[in-house]
Amino acid sequence: MLSWQGLISLLMVTTLTLSACVTPEPTPPPATATAVATATPAPPAATATLPPDPILPTRTPGGAGLPEIEAFPLPADLYFIAPDANGEPRVWRLPYTGGQPAEITPPGQPISDFAVAPDRRTLAYRTGGVVIIAHPNGGLLLDDQALMPAGGAPTDSIAWSPDGMKLAYSIGPKLRIHIAGKEMDGIIQPVEVGVALEDAQIGWLGWSPDSRWLAALATTPASGARPQLVLVDTQAENPTPILLQQYYDYLWLGDSTLWGTKAERERERFAPGPNPQPLPLQNQPLIGLASPRDDGRVAFMDFGLAPADEFGILSSMNPDGSDLKVEGERAILLTGTVFAPGGRRLLVRVPNQGLHITDAQSGANAPIPGAEKATLARFAPPPLPQVRDASGLSLPADVYFLAGDENGPAQVWRLPKDGGPPMQLTQEPGGIVDFAVSPDGTQIAYTAGNELVVANVSAGGRKVLARLSTQDPYRPLAAHPAWSPDGTQIAYVQDGLWLIPAAGGEPRQLVADRRPAQQVNTVLYLRPAWSPDGRWLLAWEQHWEGNAWALVPLAGGEPITIPDSGVPEARWTPDSRILLASPGGAYTRAGLALVTPGNPPQVTRLLGEPWLVQTAHLREDGRVYFLRSPGLNLFISAFRLYSVNPDGSDAQPASDRTFILSPPLAWSPDGRIIASIDPATCCPARGALTLTTLETGQQVQLAGPGNVMLAVWGK
Repeated sequence: MLSWQGLISLLMVTTLTLSACVTPEPTPPPATATAVATATPAPPAATATLPPDPILPTRTPGGAGLPEIEAFPLPADLYFIAPDANGEPRVWRLPYTGGQPAEITPPGQPISDFAVAPDRRTLAYRTGGVVIIAHPNGGLLLDDQALMPAGGAPTDSIAWSPDGMKLAYSIGPKLRIHIAGKEMDGIIQPVEVGVALEDAQIGWLGWSPDSRWLAALATTPASGARPQLVLVDTQAENPTPILLQQYYDYLWLGDSTLWGTKAERERERFAPGPNPQPLPLQNQPLIGLASPRDDGRVAFMDFGLAPADEFGILSSMNPDGSDLKVEGERAILLTGTVFAPGGRRLLVRVPNQGLHITDAQSGANAPIPGAEKATLARFAPPPLPQVRDASGLSLPADVYFLAGDENGPAQVWRLPKDGGPPMQLTQEPGGIVDFAVSPDGTQIAYTAGNELVVANVSAGGRKVLARLSTQDPYRPLAAHPAWSPDGTQIAYVQDGLWLIPAAGGEPRQLVADRRPAQQVNTVLYLRPAWSPDGRWLLAWEQHWEGNAWALVPLAGGEPITIPDSGVPEARWTPDSRILLASPGGAYTRAGLALVTPGNPPQVTRLLGEPWLVQTAHLREDGRVYFLRSPGLNLFISAFRLYSVNPDGSDAQPASDRTFILSPPLAWSPDGRIIASIDPATCCPARGALTLTTLETGQQVQLAGPGNVMLAVWGK
């Protein structure tokens, strides 16, 4: 059997390593582990049947005598380091659905280590003494003073927290932690902690599923001593490292407790803290690799059942060590191997062959096309669950959205709230730019070509209401149609704001864009929205520099600019007031305000500068619910849900969850579900329609159609 030195040596030669635990979901799942309770250790199962001779991975899918498996779909997108055409190591991304890997990092930056963010598309990587964040929409040099040891970065030297709000990496005996919201002068100020071990190096970084605790292993290569577990409470006012010398390995569990390894057959479970109260596991098998599994159990490869060192057989047990089961049919070579997300497959690096995906139970495997030269590899967090209809989602209304091929025309689709697949509602050869749904859901108004069109959703047929033109050759034709509350009129944009009967007729101009000779005084009116009482239009005022929101009285009169309203979102409430939300930025103040229409409008500021409010909604219980960003976010759109009274009192968290969502965000009519678009890597403006239930944290994506660009709710 392997000693602890042998196990650590095996980990050291496993250059393809994820972290001390499988990367959790962006939103930590509910705890499925049993509660920690007094337990009497039981001996390992003695009746396990040894499998046939070990099966080594081969080029042939499945291997000799094993069933064939397909490499795709993978459990998640796969990122790996491999040389480019010039032999320079770069990070590549291979979609879980298959295809060709794409280069993520630029040339001239040889990569030593990297971590994938919980949004599955942002990367933090180390090159030389620098830490860089790469995002499809940009990048950031985070740290140019992150020198690594002469031998290179330790294993797993950089890690994102599951909520996307923290990034940690090691620098010799120190951990440097960037926490969203802890900034000064627009720059995140990192927290730095160190361990009191001479010549120590820290690696094997891993976050607890609740994103509070950071774990790592400290090694002293010169002494040859075994690693020691380090824990850091990142929510503490002054985080300090906790050194638990008795443990040389660890595994995070779904409820943010840990397994700590004291010896080959001596593991304990405990909650993180300075004085842990450990309980020995009820069974103590000889564990090589381990991973929380999607059924709440812990999957692991048991060295003790294998006929040779460095081979293991799939087994599983509950987090407290009870109900040990041997599940593997073959012994599998574990050098260069890690569990994939979900705990049912293994990622194997075969010398001179690249990466293989292996079924942990049967041993069947297949090479991963495009990853033949990969070295260090990491899975992104798993993709969200896919649904083909709304069955079981309890949607309060239908969801309408624009979708089309990657480079093809977009059409309007509807996802019925009561089930059934998405339905395509339009067939415009040139595609549709924008649209709006009538209050009764029977008609849609949209921009197609240079026309404003109304179409019947069920009976078919289309009617051209207006032909569009513009004085601005650089502005695309978008009518921004908006239905009146009674469904009889449509407001739209054409060098100003117009009204036209929904049944057809003569348009009437409400207000014209202002285009004086001095362009600095230009004002354009866009994005009209009717008040529920039908008395006002809310419109976006686009100025030469900056912007604001304006009220247009439908009874007649000039537009009334709302003071201090240069915010990205304005939303009518059911009682015909307006919520203004802003996360801050150029020409805008962060916070939340409630506006009562009038001349002048009455603006009540509910929350001030410290509150970075992305979006808000007034629910039937009379409180305003809003999504708040913690601060500078390292490109990750992470939010927490809060609520406040309409007078600004009693602001408090409405959930302890963190939501990773890509704006724009659309609230359901009851304010309990958010529709958003999870951007595709190739096309940041398009992606998968995502539905997030705020109370439960459940997130699902519509399996098709893809390339969604705009989503709105019906009534």
